[in-house]
Amino acid sequence: MLGDLADERKLFRPWGGGGVLDRRLFHRRSLQFLADHGYTCLLWNSVPRDWEDEKGWPARARADIDAKAHTVVVLHDIPGAALAALPQFLDDLLDAGTEFTREFPEDCLAVDAGMITPVAEAYVQRSE
Repeated sequence: MLGDLADERKLFRPWGGGGVLDRRLFHRRSLQFLADHGYTCLLWNSVPRDWEDEKGWPARARADIDAKAHTVVVLHDIPGAALAALPQFLDDLLDAGTEFTREFPEDCLAVDAGMITPVAEAYVQRSE
C-alpha cells in the first residue's frame, strides 16, 4: 500500500508509554535482539500527544517541525487521535514546502540495520 514509500529495512519503533524517552525504553536483551535480527530501531523527537487532543495536535507537531532540522513525529492511527486532522495537516506541510524523506536523523536511530548506536545507551535500563 505504501508503494514507493515502502522501506526494505526491518523497522521497529518501541512503545514509549506516553512518548517518554528514558531508561525504561529498552532492556539490554531486547536491544540485542533487535541488533541480532538486523532491525533498524527508530526513536522520535516530536510527540504532539494526538491521543489526548484530537484537534490541537497539529499546531504542536508543526511547532516541532519548524524548530528542528529533521523531525520524526509520532502519530497514532486510533479513534480519537490523529486521523481526522491528518489530511489537512499533511496538505499544510506540503503547501509550506516541507520535505518528506525516508532518511532518519542520527539522533533518532537506536539501532541502524543491526548496529546498536551510541544513541541507544541513553535509553537502556541500568539494572539487568
